[in-house]
Amino acid sequence: MPVAKLSREFYERFGDKLTDELVNCLNAIEGSYRAELRDLFDAHFGRFEEKLERRLADLRVELHSTKADMLSGAWGCGYR
Repeated sequence: MPVAKLSREFYERFGDKLTDELVNCLNAIEGSYRAELRDLFDAHFGRFEEKLERRLADLRVELHSTKADMLSGAWGCGYR
């Protein structure tokens, strides 16, 4: 997906060949940056997802424990 585009004046001043070469180079650099950014995003999102799953698992354990305490009357309210 090319993103760099230069004005007609640029083409007239430096010629089609040189300008096309510059545009292709800029597009290649942009593509490389895009790929690096995607890789970084995937890595960070993966770590975030792992951390979220651990926290959700801890929360489930805590909720089950609280539920068990409530059902056993450990909260002292007298209801079972």
